[in-house]
Amino acid sequence: MGGKPHDVVLDTRFAYVTIVGFAGPDDYVVKYDKRTFAEVDRAPVGKDPHVSLTLRNHYLYVPAQGSNEVRVLDRRTLDVATVLGIPGAHGAGMTNQGKTFYTTNLPGGGTDGLWAIDTQTNTIIGAGVDTPANVPHNIALTPDGSKLYVTHSGMNDVVTIYTASKHDPTPVYAATVTVGSNPFGLAYVPWHAAAGGAGAFQAG
Repeated sequence: MGGKPHDVVLDTRFAYVTIVGFAGPDDYVVKYDKRTFAEVDRAPVGKDPHVSLTLRNHYLYVPAQGSNEVRVLDRRTLDVATVLGIPGAHGAGMTNQGKTFYTTNLPGGGTDGLWAIDTQTNTIIGAGVDTPANVPHNIALTPDGSKLYVTHSGMNDVVTIYTASKHDPTPVYAATVTVGSNPFGLAYVPWHAAAGGAGAFQAG
């Protein structure tokens, strides 16, 4: 059909891959058996989708930038559970505890650049949080969810940092770090304190 694999997330039995580049109003999530690599199911999910999940529930969280939404799917059937209207929804970050999902408003110029979703109720927490730089792109979180790191791509050269808590997962801006031109992907990698602590790593 002309689509290209874009993003992937795994649960205990299946892989869920977003496929982008189709004509029309939707791209797709395709569900694969991890053992056989056979396709099990597929669902339309809006344009330019990313994907995340938590093992705390049976949902997929699919931000679709081109459709200004996060579509929540039942992982078992890929049926739509709910659709949350979030402008320019792009990045996909899930806390290790799986209680909060974060996404970015990539084309919004930094206004309402970062959003939080309660995965127990599948509702938006408060309103969007402004980011001090435009093009908020991808998200990484510390294992306890107390810090978020956001890349700002395009003409930018920064990663912004936010704090959050289990009592109030709304991100609060904390700092900006200058990195390299067009920071894009991002990962948080913890390691033993004797090796020097832990950090967030970005790839341009």
